[in-house]
Amino acid sequence: MSSDEDLIRSLGEDIFLWSPLLNSRVKSSDLLENKVVLLYFSSHWCGPCKTFTPLLCDLYKSLKSQNTEDFEIVFCSMDAFECEYNHYCNSMPWWCLPFQSPVASRLATMYKAEGIPSLVVIDRDGRLITRDAVSQVACDPAGLNFPWRPRSLVELLPEHYLHADSGSELLPMRGLDEKYLLLYAAGQWCRPCRHFTKTLAKAYHNLIRHRQDFEILFLSSDADQESFDSFFGQMPFGAIPFGERAAKAAIANKFSIRRVPVLLVFGPKPACGADRPLINADARGIIEGDDYITEFPYRPKKYGDLNVTTHDINTSKSIIVFSEHCDNCEQDDIQEVLRCASDAYVGSEDVMFFGVTYPTPFTQTLRDALRLPARQQNPLMILLDIPDSGGFYVSTCEDVSIESVLSFLNQPGTRLQI
Repeated sequence: MSSDEDLIRSLGEDIFLWSPLLNSRVKSSDLLENKVVLLYFSSHWCGPCKTFTPLLCDLYKSLKSQNTEDFEIVFCSMDAFECEYNHYCNSMPWWCLPFQSPVASRLATMYKAEGIPSLVVIDRDGRLITRDAVSQVACDPAGLNFPWRPRSLVELLPEHYLHADSGSELLPMRGLDEKYLLLYAAGQWCRPCRHFTKTLAKAYHNLIRHRQDFEILFLSSDADQESFDSFFGQMPFGAIPFGERAAKAAIANKFSIRRVPVLLVFGPKPACGADRPLINADARGIIEGDDYITEFPYRPKKYGDLNVTTHDINTSKSIIVFSEHCDNCEQDDIQEVLRCASDAYVGSEDVMFFGVTYPTPFTQTLRDALRLPARQQNPLMILLDIPDSGGFYVSTCEDVSIESVLSFLNQPGTRLQI
């Protein structure tokens, strides 16, 4: 059986793909076996799709003529009307799923294709190469790096960087090899970025007085050099030059940077030549707190305050203790219990432990979704399991101790549904 069997199974081994150019149909299993596959999610009515499709056509024809990588593109239509689907397909030199095929939505869910146009690339062995090949085509229209297989951060970083203390002088990136590296993805156009930049600049000044084994590099999402220069001028640290657009896009794609601001933390480059280890995928919450000096290099904790964490509660189980109306001493005790419970937990699943010590619109929305009372004097503990189709459990125990937290986690009781 082929190494990309999961993709072929998802398509359906007996499903036929259609080529308007060749006016022929072929079984997906016969066409795609042992090939790089690009899934193109698009629609006739989508303006950005109409702009992108001709670029993809040019790339497709160029790569096919070079014959350097055996690949196929499969159009996954989002069209509502068959006449528009047929008209759109006639502009495509590749293969197409049938009109309104349920396979298209199944593949979109499977590969987390968000919005259109979306171009997902799957390698010969069935491994995902990238969900965001649209940006790869934009940065590499000639396909010089096709199929854009992942490279290490060390390989993606340019040879030089800028620093606020060095003016326009380019400094060698290898000079940072032995330091922790913090990549700050942001843009001047983004209001939260402008606000957080002031916080990060202050933290940088304070942290640099205690240690010199780190550097921050601004990874710009600005649209032009002028905006980059203006925003970088407000920063006391370093930056990847604006002209390194391909490096910026590749780094953003590798680490799934879909929003800004984001602060990624990497360890020093290992002496063995391996890649820098990713320590924290977003350390903003720590920088905005009071412990950024003592907590460096910001290794993620399995516990914390739900209102300030950058952890996505959609991706793992979470114990959450609501204690907004308890006194400060009781809240401190609960936070310490959650810290100890996170250390004591030895299960195979990834579980986070959060406290809620004050009400916010976010926690009130969560209370409403879980149908919890708006206010209660005693702490309320729940187990939230969004990955399990939005399941959750409510503890009947009012005593929050290490033992009661772990017992509830192991035997949560009746499953409820958001």
